[in-house]
Amino acid sequence: MEFTNRKRLEYALSFKEPDRVPIELWVPENLKIYPKAQELVELVDEYCGAFKGPDLVNGGLFGVASEFASSVIDEDKVYTYTENKHITKLGEFTQVVQRDKLNINYCHFKKQFFHELEELEKFAECDFPDIDISNDYDKQIIDICGDDFMPTIAFSHPFGMLARNCPPEKFYMWLYTNPELIHKILEKMYRQINKAIYDVGLPYVYYFCALEMAIEPWLGREMFDEFIFDYDVKMNSLIHQNGGLVRHHAHGPVFTHLEHWADMGIDSLEPMEMAPLGDTVLSEAKKLMGNRMSFGGNIPSQIFATISKEEIERMVAEVIESCAPGGGFILKGASSVCGLNSFKTLEQLDRIIESVVHFVKCGIKHGSY
Repeated sequence: MEFTNRKRLEYALSFKEPDRVPIELWVPENLKIYPKAQELVELVDEYCGAFKGPDLVNGGLFGVASEFASSVIDEDKVYTYTENKHITKLGEFTQVVQRDKLNINYCHFKKQFFHELEELEKFAECDFPDIDISNDYDKQIIDICGDDFMPTIAFSHPFGMLARNCPPEKFYMWLYTNPELIHKILEKMYRQINKAIYDVGLPYVYYFCALEMAIEPWLGREMFDEFIFDYDVKMNSLIHQNGGLVRHHAHGPVFTHLEHWADMGIDSLEPMEMAPLGDTVLSEAKKLMGNRMSFGGNIPSQIFATISKEEIERMVAEVIESCAPGGGFILKGASSVCGLNSFKTLEQLDRIIESVVHFVKCGIKHGSY
């Protein structure tokens, strides 16, 4: 069999061994024309795959119909400040984003959409209509993916959306003081998402980012179960009825939650961070979960600006040796771009590019089955 990058990912998710360990990586568009990134672009095109598909199914204001407007409201030598505005039937929701002029992928929220409780209450009153799924949705996915990318359907996860779009010091208090309001929003969002999953009906990967905001130090198990578990069990069951797989992105200390999350219906998890960024020895996670959950990870690309090439090769070789047998493993960094969107100077960027090139070459060198 001739393996494509997509086929390698499919094998790994199915706990089968392809010809070599798949490497999950893509290059941000703004770097594809950067002269010092050309070797990396060529390596990624030939040897790496990723999970891609159309935009978020529940896009816009997280499934609420709106008109969107964006304008730069201020700038200084380092940053621009952009106001993003969603205009709905019930009023406006505004976000202010600080963006790095050098690294356009860096952003920081100066104001979230739901900065005050009154804004969250207004959002709870909004209508969450059924989402129109286009007749050629499957064709859109296939056209995007080709032989390199794993077909992926992405949703904004209800809890993750709320946690990221409210001030954290307020949001986690609102879980205690206004649980009925939170459940009202969750119920509307999950109803909309579940209907969309049913209408999509495709056997692909369904992707969410959320759970790092729902574990220690943010939430304990009791509140996790109240605001996430039962909702996700139903949603994930619908995905499985489609023949799809549930994949989550979650940083931090996930190891003690793996069995609970498998019970909730998660099939694949990444990036499985080691200490001190997380709590996971990936070989132990793989031994614990067997074929219940596949993993992507767990190279700490957050330190690619300072780490030595020797240390990168040591980590890559060790994780492949311990986790590749039997499939269920995808080699990747802490993000799908391995820190290529996390630089403050061009000197940092150049060092990260060198590290990512070496990371890919080590994956090829040590990854053969």
